[in-house]
Amino acid sequence: MNLLTTKIKSIKRELTALKTAHTRGLGNVKIYHHLVQVDPSGHETGAYYMNVTITFDRRFAAYPMAQFYPTMLSNGDYTMELTGLDYTDQGYTMEAELVWIYEAGTASFTIESTSPVDTVTYTWSS
Repeated sequence: MNLLTTKIKSIKRELTALKTAHTRGLGNVKIYHHLVQVDPSGHETGAYYMNVTITFDRRFAAYPMAQFYPTMLSNGDYTMELTGLDYTDQGYTMEAELVWIYEAGTASFTIESTSPVDTVTYTWSS
């Protein structure tokens, strides 16, 4: 057997082992999207902190990967920046802090995660 064939077989065995070791095999990750509509009343000028609490579906793995995507305008402007996050409730709840700067037409953001989102709540602080 030549060296290339041996390496390809070894790579295939390693890939199979990785797929077996992971709860959801590599390449089988599903991404869930959750749109959050924000009521900016009273927060149309200046910068505010927004504390967001996200609970994830408990039928899925704890500590899901998650990302926040602000709504963007055609000129590239957007309204929020993530400043911190932490998991609680054994990895089924994420608490995040965002800086919010209102701009007309951008009163929403999307959460993309590897587990479905059950609920999202937010509160404002100065």
